[in-house]
Amino acid sequence: MAGRWGRWIVGAMLVVATSVVCATEPQVELHGWRVQQLLPKGDTGLGEPFKTFESEGHINRAYKLGDDAYFVISVLKDRPRYVDSLQLTGTRAATLPFKGLSLGDSSERVLAALGPPSAKREIESPRVTQWSYDDRNYSVEIDAAGRPYSIKLESDEHLLGFPKGEGDFWKEFRAAVLSGEFARIEPWLRPDVEVYRGGKTLWIDRRYRDYVSAPDAEMRQALVGDRRSLVSALRRFEPEQSVRLTDTMGIGMVFKFPADAELEELAFFPYAGSYRLYEAKFREGSEPVTHK
Repeated sequence: MAGRWGRWIVGAMLVVATSVVCATEPQVELHGWRVQQLLPKGDTGLGEPFKTFESEGHINRAYKLGDDAYFVISVLKDRPRYVDSLQLTGTRAATLPFKGLSLGDSSERVLAALGPPSAKREIESPRVTQWSYDDRNYSVEIDAAGRPYSIKLESDEHLLGFPKGEGDFWKEFRAAVLSGEFARIEPWLRPDVEVYRGGKTLWIDRRYRDYVSAPDAEMRQALVGDRRSLVSALRRFEPEQSVRLTDTMGIGMVFKFPADAELEELAFFPYAGSYRLYEAKFREGSEPVTHK
């Protein structure tokens, strides 16, 4: 069977994990956007890109942030709806900080926030030095004055690899859901989460930080509402857990609910060091919409 995750096989509960284990805490967000979130179908809130270009299997769209900086959203050519990397470049801009850093900060602040790099590489045009870090999914470029000129955040095996320690994440997730608080459930969501309910596909359809600050009413109802929601299902039913092995996303955990439950299944896949909710499927409605 195929879905958003590609071909999958439901396996036994004991598996041998061959994926890369996250060694450090990956970073997920740059200027309010998250890697792996779905691109909005319409307005991104950034205006029209001033430049679109291709590089190494990617389509890159660059958006101006005032006169002194720009922001690049990159997608893979074979996954054009999913944000694969994010890059902030320039001398200064009014942006959300990254690990406490902003463009134009001092080199002392860079070292204090990130520590010394694992490797440095000189780039001629523009003349900057790229700082990269082992086991981290980001890099920075430092200009001749020692100021951060560029910050790049990428999807890699550290972001999407097998979580550190399998643990019983279900108990923590269930407690977060039963709290009825969206703020407690939000950390358990992958940025590309989809909820299939009432014949609709609900998803995070704008900049991640803007969405979670004011989530759509239908998504909130599906997660924490009194009826036909994750809350109402988990109050009444205990699902059966299984492993889902995929050819594109690695090892997932699926929780299937009894036939008389309004919720059919919840699927979790790794993201940033833990299992997070990728899909929630209610029993009524049409087949899930697949983003390609």
